[in-house]
Amino acid sequence: MLVADVREPVFLVQGIYCNRLGQPTVVRWMAVSGLPDEPRVDEMEQVLADAGVGPEMTNPPTEPDLAALQRLVPAAVDAATRELRRQRMAWEASIAAPLAAYRARLSGWQQRSLFHDVEKTVTDQIRIVDRLETSGEPLLRVLAVLEPAR
Repeated sequence: MLVADVREPVFLVQGIYCNRLGQPTVVRWMAVSGLPDEPRVDEMEQVLADAGVGPEMTNPPTEPDLAALQRLVPAAVDAATRELRRQRMAWEASIAAPLAAYRARLSGWQQRSLFHDVEKTVTDQIRIVDRLETSGEPLLRVLAVLEPAR
């Protein structure tokens, strides 16, 4: 919990999509506000700068209404999840061309190979390339909450 120059609670959320190898393919840092009725998702870096959050800031003691903030966590996670899903197609399009090029090269190499062992190696490499695509549901973590000064 950080006391910052904000008008309402802002949930700082990290969203990650991984590939089938468990490696992050997309990482998004989000600031979710306007909860629960009108959620807004903004870039975390800009919101932190606008709120004056940085290494020189002080964090005065406060007694926030933790129960009220806790009730907003599901709405913050839902809003961030919707935003990630909305942007997923654009991210996938950006990696589709390089992956298609890798597959085409490997497929050409496989067709030209005369040795069984090389064919198996190429098939294994194609499987690895296939696993590089983003898959599954996003992982979301609430990192902190910016709370207005009272």
